[in-house]
Amino acid sequence: MARSGIDVNLVVDVSPADPAERAELTLAALDLDGAWVTAREALTGEPDAYDKRLVEALENSDRLAPLPVLVPPTGAPGVYDRARRIAETASLRVVRLCPGSHGYPLAEWVVSPLPELCERAGMAVVLDFAPEPVPWPALVDFARTFPTLALVVVGTAVDEDRTLPAALDATPNLLFAVGRSTSEEALGQLCATFGQHRFVFGSDGDGDPSAVPAAIASALDEQARDAVLHENAAALAAGTYADTFLT
Repeated sequence: MARSGIDVNLVVDVSPADPAERAELTLAALDLDGAWVTAREALTGEPDAYDKRLVEALENSDRLAPLPVLVPPTGAPGVYDRARRIAETASLRVVRLCPGSHGYPLAEWVVSPLPELCERAGMAVVLDFAPEPVPWPALVDFARTFPTLALVVVGTAVDEDRTLPAALDATPNLLFAVGRSTSEEALGQLCATFGQHRFVFGSDGDGDPSAVPAAIASALDEQARDAVLHENAAALAAGTYADTFLT
């Protein structure tokens, strides 16, 4: 079977030898053709050094795309300059914010001008609230503040959280990562109601091989399956998603 998907939420440990080789084994187990990769280590010290370590860890693979993690501009020196360099040069048109683990609220006055920069540059933002629950009112308010900024939320229980459909209905620019906990019936209904362009595949972060997206494949027709497993993530990565769906 040909590989046909992208994992938007693969987390690797860059300290042991050959992290790219181990990540490639995960892709093979998941039957995927690529992944956006975040380093497990905390974003501390010099941010450019973090980027360098992640790039070097993945340099032996052309299927693993380093996903930079940003923090609020007031949180560390040079944050905005680094974000601007990423916006100008990165082939992966996506960055990641981790309000939960980095200890700040998702609010315009905290993270500005990062979302404005990403919106202008056609970049998307992955939002990871772990270990905290999703702050739904703040998330919806933030999405409404930046309506042409694609926001990909990872770590949600797509088939269990009753707030999620309301958030999809309230905002055009929220996407949700679906993984192994997603039931076939729930995903099919959500795609039919809100559009197949609102979902991407994301493992549990560690790329557990048990997260093979079989439920996605069996729940959707071929067009929707391709969108959820590959095409939406590919459009986000290329920076074309907003032009297609949000403008």
